[in-house]
Amino acid sequence: KKNNVKKIIFASSSEIYGEAVHVPIKETDPPMPITNYGVSKITGEEYVKAFSKISSMKYSILRFFNAYGPGQSSSFVMSEFVSKAVSNKPITIHGSGEQLRAFCHIHDIVNGINLCLSNGDNQIFNIGNNKEPITIFDLAKNIKSITESDSEITFLPFENTERKRTSEIMKRIPDIQKAHDILGYNPQISLNEGIKSIFKWRELYFQTIDEIKKRVVDCNVKICVIGVGTIGLPLATFLAKKGFKVNGLDISQRRVDQINNATVIYEYQDMLRDVTKNKNLLATTDPENALNDVEVIFVCVPTPLNKNNEMDIVNLNDVAKRISPFLKKGMILIFESSVAIGTTKQ
Repeated sequence: KKNNVKKIIFASSSEIYGEAVHVPIKETDPPMPITNYGVSKITGEEYVKAFSKISSMKYSILRFFNAYGPGQSSSFVMSEFVSKAVSNKPITIHGSGEQLRAFCHIHDIVNGINLCLSNGDNQIFNIGNNKEPITIFDLAKNIKSITESDSEITFLPFENTERKRTSEIMKRIPDIQKAHDILGYNPQISLNEGIKSIFKWRELYFQTIDEIKKRVVDCNVKICVIGVGTIGLPLATFLAKKGFKVNGLDISQRRVDQINNATVIYEYQDMLRDVTKNKNLLATTDPENALNDVEVIFVCVPTPLNKNNEMDIVNLNDVAKRISPFLKKGMILIFESSVAIGTTKQ
């Protein structure tokens, strides 16, 4: 309301249906969640609807069905199976593997969200891909085949897992007719195509990481440290001493001049003098200059607690605005932001 938001798109989940009476599952089927996660999602849906009634805020509630794609956490079944397969490690299935799922690629999930930006007001939609339902056992075999893996497929009884049988949904397939009719939603990515996209992403990701690791060992990576204060300056100084080329970026011209002239009074002043003298560390207020040819960025601005005892991210937002025009694909961002000294006892 304060920020004049016109519409909320709430990311709900197929978990709210629990073990559905009918498959495929329609939006009109009763919610019967059997997990805490499912309960939290249906609670969120009701909160959104209630708020909409007392305000002019519109909403769309999207119940996602088994989303997957490149970069997903390996705690999810699709990513876990691909990760195990490419490493030729055993692929472990919880239960018998007869659980039936309909997986939906992130590309199609995002398309569903985009379609709701200007349509589907105050409606609930299933967003998934019902074209290729598959058992978990067949999924494991499929992934093995696509990745040409030697992994063994093993089975673990539910009683030996964190997710007990009582929390496992055996059949989960969406009816997406409503999303198709109102939004024009039509998932495009086939299951095999989606699995291959994860496989290719992993190859590229780990190849890039391995290359950077190699160059880090040789100190052949250019680094930018944003916010050269209590946390950032020692970090920048030590990296420069190690042999890295380091650019320090700060909003204070006074601070920049102190660093470049090595007049900052702190315990590593002698080291600072050495690394500025040999040009391994150079500070600036110009983000374009600071990020030129840089591959690794450390963000070291303070995130103190505000009056509500919540993390204040104003400084992080300022950094994002200043550096976003100069970011390039492949840069690695590491957040070392800290609570300012003395702000909290924790």
